[in-house]
Amino acid sequence: MNIYTNTLRRLSWRFFTLTVVTYNNVIKVFGKAGEIEKMDPHFLKMKHLGVEPNSITYCSLVSAYSKVGRIDKVDPIMRHVEHSDVVLDTPFFNFIISAYGQAGDLRKMSVLFLAMRERKCEPDNITFACMI
Repeated sequence: MNIYTNTLRRLSWRFFTLTVVTYNNVIKVFGKAGEIEKMDPHFLKMKHLGVEPNSITYCSLVSAYSKVGRIDKVDPIMRHVEHSDVVLDTPFFNFIISAYGQAGDLRKMSVLFLAMRERKCEPDNITFACMI
């Protein structure tokens, strides 16, 4: 995975502005590999440099934390997103509901499903599949 970090470093040195898309890809790669200790610094650097995370960023974080059993990291993400400009859309809720489902927290899944409906966010087939 060092190849991704080194490539990112080289790109930023060579007149290339790192965008939210660039960071999202790096976060997603480390997250899918379960390498949270390498993913987190890139997320922090992204925010430090003023690159605003979007829904895709947060979905990647939730997916990664869920994958490694760090459900304790999901609630702070949800609170942060609620107080940001990021739109809480159906895919975002699906990622959160799925994470709590994998952790076996049926109560939290129900609360999120109701919150989703309150925010006029329509559940889709993926939402219902997560709830089952």
